[in-house]
Amino acid sequence: SVTVASVLLAPSLVIDTTSASFYVNLPLFSPYNIVNVGGNATSFSITPALPADFTFDPASGSIVDGTPSTVGSTQYAIRATNAAGTSSPVYFTLDVVKRSQAITFPALNGMYLSSTNQSLAATASSGLGVSYGIDPASTGICSIVSGKVHAIAGGVCTVTADQSGSGDFLAAPTVSQSFTVSQKGLTVSGTTASNKTYDRTVTATPNFGSSTLVGKVGSDDVTLVTAGGTAAFADKTVANGKTVTISGLVLGGTTASRYSLTQPTTTANITAATLTVNGITSNNKTYDGLASATSLLNTGSASLSGVIGADVVTLVTGSATGTFPDKNVGTGRTVTIAGLTLTGTDAANYSLTQPTTTASITAKGLTVSGVTANDKTYDRTVSSSVTYADDRVAGDVLTVSGTATFATKTVGTAKTVTATGT
Repeated sequence: SVTVASVLLAPSLVIDTTSASFYVNLPLFSPYNIVNVGGNATSFSITPALPADFTFDPASGSIVDGTPSTVGSTQYAIRATNAAGTSSPVYFTLDVVKRSQAITFPALNGMYLSSTNQSLAATASSGLGVSYGIDPASTGICSIVSGKVHAIAGGVCTVTADQSGSGDFLAAPTVSQSFTVSQKGLTVSGTTASNKTYDRTVTATPNFGSSTLVGKVGSDDVTLVTAGGTAAFADKTVANGKTVTISGLVLGGTTASRYSLTQPTTTANITAATLTVNGITSNNKTYDGLASATSLLNTGSASLSGVIGADVVTLVTGSATGTFPDKNVGTGRTVTIAGLTLTGTDAANYSLTQPTTTASITAKGLTVSGVTANDKTYDRTVSSSVTYADDRVAGDVLTVSGTATFATKTVGTAKTVTATGT
């Protein structure tokens, strides 16, 4: 018979991964698996020696636990041994790295130059403190004061948030937030403008006695300077409640640069300019029982007085009327004229004072057209009574009187009666 003796083979190792990364100062788990495809191993070894806080299992060839404390990359050789010999090494590279971190930086609000310093609230995922800076492009616009952003001048302010890292964490990527620094807008209250009579200009007169600034912050030294203030209507035409725009107001004071000023508006009226009429006369008339003087008016030389500049205004006389105070006779009596109107592209900006003139009403000659004697009973006198007819104006009340006598006192028919005086 033949006896076959068993032959012990040296170990032969196969490793499932050749490298792995672990975070510094965090426990690691078994980073690889080794399979022995040769003879049974009696022990395993690793070179170079592991750090003191790592545990190597010589029975399995595994790193079973450990907390790496130093960042770096080390390649280790692992071998197995038995009575037949030692295996060729398998290699494993252990990379110890820092953890990454991120910054969360909430958006910032816009600021006025007069604003109080704005708080910053960025946080790092590592829990480490965040530091702040100002982007170089924002130098002179803002600054960091005691961990808050301070506005210096108008413009775009960009604040950066950083976390430089630690033994455990890499530096965080810089995160920035931008906002606009602007002057705080101020308005003006209490400014008024005076009404005026139409003068063909838009110039208005402002009143600044009660003008005050609205919106100033705290005790900032900012004042309203009205010395150069002017005012203007929207246009020259007559109307009530017209918009008046104020301009030329400025800010003064040591902190005036922190603010901008909105020029105010107000309202005022432009009232019509008054025109008078020259050149209208009236003829005299003989008493006719009427106060009318319309037919007596002479308007051919009528003209307007008070038209401003090149305004287009024309006097319309076609409907003019004239009236005496009453119908009675008199010399140099006032004739009141009415019915004159204005036309032309600028007529609406004027009012017209109706003129007066003077004329006389002379007495009307009264003609007695008939005398009728009345019969009477003998009374031993020659006195008689008569009735007169005349051409008086209809409706007028007057008495025509005189004396009348018979030729003799004796009784008779168709006796002659003589009338004298009225």
